[in-house]
Amino acid sequence: MNISINRGEAHTLFDEHYIIQRSYVVRCLLKSYLIRVSGEISLKGGWRRRLEKILENNMRVAVDNKCVVKRIDWGRFYLECQDDFSKILTKIFGVHEILETKHLELKDLKSLGEKIRDIYCEYVRDKKFAVEVKRVGQHNFTSRDVAIVIGDMLRECGGRVDLENPDIKIYVEVRGYDVYVSDDKKRFRGVGGFPIGSSEKVLVLFSGGFDSTVATWMLMRKGCPTDLLYINMGSLDNMIRSLEVAEKLFREWGHGYSPRIFIADFSEVIREIRSIIKPVYWQIAVKRMMYILAKEIASKYGYKALASGDSIWEANSQTITNLRVSEDSLDMTVLRPVIGMTKDDIIKISIDIGLYNLITKVKETCWLGASPPIKINQEKFMREFNKLNKDLINKVLEKIITIDLEENWREKLEKLYEIDVSIDHLLENSVIIDLTKKLVKKRSVGGLEIHDLGEIDLFKERDIILVCEEGETSELLARELRLRGFRAYSLRGGLKRLQEIIK
Repeated sequence: MNISINRGEAHTLFDEHYIIQRSYVVRCLLKSYLIRVSGEISLKGGWRRRLEKILENNMRVAVDNKCVVKRIDWGRFYLECQDDFSKILTKIFGVHEILETKHLELKDLKSLGEKIRDIYCEYVRDKKFAVEVKRVGQHNFTSRDVAIVIGDMLRECGGRVDLENPDIKIYVEVRGYDVYVSDDKKRFRGVGGFPIGSSEKVLVLFSGGFDSTVATWMLMRKGCPTDLLYINMGSLDNMIRSLEVAEKLFREWGHGYSPRIFIADFSEVIREIRSIIKPVYWQIAVKRMMYILAKEIASKYGYKALASGDSIWEANSQTITNLRVSEDSLDMTVLRPVIGMTKDDIIKISIDIGLYNLITKVKETCWLGASPPIKINQEKFMREFNKLNKDLINKVLEKIITIDLEENWREKLEKLYEIDVSIDHLLENSVIIDLTKKLVKKRSVGGLEIHDLGEIDLFKERDIILVCEEGETSELLARELRLRGFRAYSLRGGLKRLQEIIK
């Protein structure tokens, strides 16, 4: 079959500017790709062009000007690159599929078939193959005509057509006078969703753990530019580990967006909660203070919603009743992308997105007391909560710092937290402040007095060693106490280390 085409005055898909760029790239060309956008973008009607423009910009950022990026039609982009970018392209939100492709010019079906035969002749020899054709434009042939011509020529190479169970599947897209050819060995699945920047800004309560990290990734996949609020309730080392998770998340998945990271010191909040209100309410009180702080930041900087990694009954503080209590009267939408997921679901996503190993290095902050009841009595809780200093959040806001993941943020944090308060031994004539509530009834250990945090003002003239479960919250509180004039230390390794010392 030889169906000829009269090109005439037909409009080329590649404008003059693109041809000039292309002539440069061809000299060092290694790879070219056909990008198929996600179905979610295709269904957005009048918004489709804008969404594709955002996606195009994000792709340019991702490939770092090492590819020529060209929108060739609705739902399709063509890239010519100096290197293999297939892995990076699979991590751009809004991309459905990537085909490493050969770009051919359509003159007539016979010459097209011959070119494709030359490419795939050795691949199909003594193998089963199938040809799948998509066609866009005005032509005097059908997609089936194209498949028949190509199939007949590949059979000449010793291949056998098998549409049900082929060894190799060849994809052909005819778009006007341009043809893109690929196969299932060079076909890569994208992540889909919407390009970052196409939805509204969200502020995420981020800890670097599994839940908040996966929740952030899911919001990014829906096109949300996500900024992070990290509430420091542990050591400098753990903060750095948490932010390393954020750094990798945005470096590999955040193409086109550079997040703003807020860091809030919650040492004074924790100290006051532990000193003033009943332990049964500690966890809910901390969570409510987090939401209040996040809402203040969101209101100041124009975020449309807050988000968290809450999952129903992941902990007693995350039952529906207790979540309701923690956000009561907040007057701000709280998004919870992982709310209905199991821990296994969340961990699986963390593996799929390549962050599992890094997340496992992040420690949970020290024990904050007994788990709250499954259903907190809101009236009783609020009576306790209202005992807290009304100016606490303002004090936290005054000390908030911001970092840019593109800069040397580790050095900035190390300078801010340069006082080393952690020790791995007991000091003579010191006092142990028990943050776990597990030691205080013993009165003394290793010859040292044990007291509760509420009694700390009695010992301003003595060395104080704070002990929590793992040495995280104790380090944070020790730093805050140093600023208030206390000779405070944190026992590195926490309760386990103390037990080793007194054996």
